[in-house]
Amino acid sequence: MKDDQADEHEPNLAKANDAPRDTSDTRPRPATPAGRGRPRCASTSTAILEATLDLIADLGSIQAVSIEAVAAKAGVSKATIYRRWPNKSALLSEAIHSMKQPLPAELPGRSIREDLILIGKSFRTDFSERDRAVIRAMTLELAVNPTAMSEGHKPLDKRREFIRAVIAAGIERGEVRPDIDLQLALAMFISPLMAINIYQVFPDLHGREDLVESVVDNLLAGIAATTED
Repeated sequence: MKDDQADEHEPNLAKANDAPRDTSDTRPRPATPAGRGRPRCASTSTAILEATLDLIADLGSIQAVSIEAVAAKAGVSKATIYRRWPNKSALLSEAIHSMKQPLPAELPGRSIREDLILIGKSFRTDFSERDRAVIRAMTLELAVNPTAMSEGHKPLDKRREFIRAVIAAGIERGEVRPDIDLQLALAMFISPLMAINIYQVFPDLHGREDLVESVVDNLLAGIAATTED
């Protein structure tokens, strides 16, 4: 097991720090608060996040995961974890959020169809069995106890608000009927993509090249404004 001293000396590997960094992985990493000691070793943080996801999948539960178990699986001390995350909820939130692809930084804003397709295509489709097990565990946990992961909801809430704003902009441009239920329209966009890509309840649709376009077009067929509107 890595002790605290080993962790504190990890950033002193100057040669490793001077090597070119791989910028292809855009998944979020825990940030080091300004002015609080030395930078944390990214590989240690990644090992902790991966151990957390492995345990969620193995146990089939979010709340069953303990800091002690994560430390043992990652080969670090509990102190190493607490230097990066203040509590278990923050660690769980970061681990789950690390599985997601980032949303587009900017959208054209020319049409709701174009924007929703860009968002839909930014969703991950290459989920492993472990990833699916983690998402199932999270879904079950939240169904039983909606407040079980208050920290974990924050990234998800931001993503939903981002998509909700796109639909609202479609209403403002006159592309979408003003009387629609925004929350329901949001669910009608997200839920089919999750059901097909993550839960694979429709295996004949999984991997379909025009899936996102078809979902968006079917959604807009129901909520689009007509000439009478």
